[in-house]
Amino acid sequence: MMKKSICDTLRRTCLILAGSLIMAVNLKSFVRTGGLIPGGFNGLTRLIQEISALLWHWEPPFSVINFILNAIPAIISFKFIGKKFTGYSCLMIVVSGILTDIVPSFPMTEDILLISIFGGLINALAISLCLFANATSGGTDFIAIFLSEKYGIDSWNYIFAGNVVILGIAGALFGWDKALYYYLRIWLPISLLTLPGGAVAFFAKKQNVLGAVILGIGNTIVALMGVSYFLKLCSAFPRHLLTVISCASIIVVLILGMQKRWKTRILSAVTTVLLTAGVIIWAVLNERVI
Repeated sequence: MMKKSICDTLRRTCLILAGSLIMAVNLKSFVRTGGLIPGGFNGLTRLIQEISALLWHWEPPFSVINFILNAIPAIISFKFIGKKFTGYSCLMIVVSGILTDIVPSFPMTEDILLISIFGGLINALAISLCLFANATSGGTDFIAIFLSEKYGIDSWNYIFAGNVVILGIAGALFGWDKALYYYLRIWLPISLLTLPGGAVAFFAKKQNVLGAVILGIGNTIVALMGVSYFLKLCSAFPRHLLTVISCASIIVVLILGMQKRWKTRILSAVTTVLLTAGVIIWAVLNERVI
């Protein structure tokens, strides 16, 4: 019984750490590159940073602002939702916040549309890992779950209204084009994560061919991120070595943790390799930067 509990703790911790790294890299390599403001507490944190830079030419650390914003919701969650759930969620908040401050920015494209779409997909992957670990990325998730369990209130409309306010302020201060583009980052993760059963998470956990392939597709995003940092590593060793190792570790953890049979594990790994190779070949033939 104790061995099972330890294995479950390690599994959940690894998923949280993987999700934290993906979210941090996404915020630095996609969000900041496009100069976009997301919704939720991460978006509010970025908005405060941008306003501070605009008014005082100083940008406070992402982690500090994010920790302050999440403090009260985390206390409420700890008291009314659950200690373990809140503990793992806080681990996600702390690690992703710190990594966002220390992970180097590596712009992959300057196309705002691509940044919005792929940033949304990667954000959905990070959130999915939290869900697999029975945790959340904090912020409005704490509020939504508390209102739902305590009062039976569906808070989606209120949270969406809050995101609209954040985007409205960002649009008024920094330009409406980027604020409107960011709706892609809101709607794309929502579409992926709020289908019945959470389609992506639901099917990726299936112990069959479909589940293995979907997991392989998700891992391809991480693999391409790793390839990009590996190319950067070749010219700046050992600057991005930890990131490359982390990307490889994430793929291994996801495959071993979500697929229980070796046949589906191998299929998922092969899917990741083939898709990654295909994207690399396409990029080379079309003279695109990975």
